[in-house]
Amino acid sequence: MALAHGLLRSLADDTGFAGKTALSKDTESNIVTPSRCGRLAARPRPSVLDRRQHPAGARLATFTAVKTLARHLLLTCGWLSLGVGALGLLVPVLPTAPFVLLAAACFLRSSERLHHWLISHPTFGCHVEDYLAGRGLQARTKVVALTTLWMSVLASAYFFVPLLAVDLLLIAIAASVSVYLLRLPTCELRKEHS
Repeated sequence: MALAHGLLRSLADDTGFAGKTALSKDTESNIVTPSRCGRLAARPRPSVLDRRQHPAGARLATFTAVKTLARHLLLTCGWLSLGVGALGLLVPVLPTAPFVLLAAACFLRSSERLHHWLISHPTFGCHVEDYLAGRGLQARTKVVALTTLWMSVLASAYFFVPLLAVDLLLIAIAASVSVYLLRLPTCELRKEHS
């Protein structure tokens, strides 16, 4: 800072402002600028358009756009997951809890209001509450999730994927998910009091 102050002092002396120059400091960008009147040089704040033209402002605008896009993608993924989870209430082989947990995770990162609504929901909230409290999943939920997982993986490997390496990868992923689900604690079916 002292070096910049000295350089600007010498610059001011070379431009004919010697004796009349006061150095002022722009508090927003920490730039010392010469002022002819001896008082602080007031610079107008850059507008939004000026910030976008500045490299740091462009990065900020890009970061804001990416953050907004990620929020919208998470909201969309959350609603789709919740829809599939709701469909799982009606279709016996479609698991509800994993999709509701995915929706809760998406809403946690995108909307505090929707996350609170989901964890306090009378139908879906019990799955999220049990999982977050460390009680795990209900036995029926585990059975349905594992059955659906293995049926879909084996059907995909047999009918749709012709490559042996990809088939083995699908089976390895399914085995990993199965181990994770089986290691989760099994909680009792709770009866809600209305």
